[in-house]
Amino acid sequence: MTTKGFSIVIPAYNESENIFVLISEIIYYCKKENFLYEIIVVNDSSTDNTIIEFKNKKYENNIKLITNKK
Repeated sequence: MTTKGFSIVIPAYNESENIFVLISEIIYYCKKENFLYEIIVVNDSSTDNTIIEFKNKKYENNIKLITNKK
């Protein structure tokens, strides 16, 4: 049987206080259900600490950050 995976794309603009709770909940659920997944956070030129805080976290390789610059 082939295991299928999926990608979750999360747009983020000034979400430093919320994004990490969301990512943690997604990781928890996907691991509990034994899903193959990747999470892509798209930082849309945030003016808060979204980028800095994301880079300070130790995420697995299947969690990525893409930054759109103005």
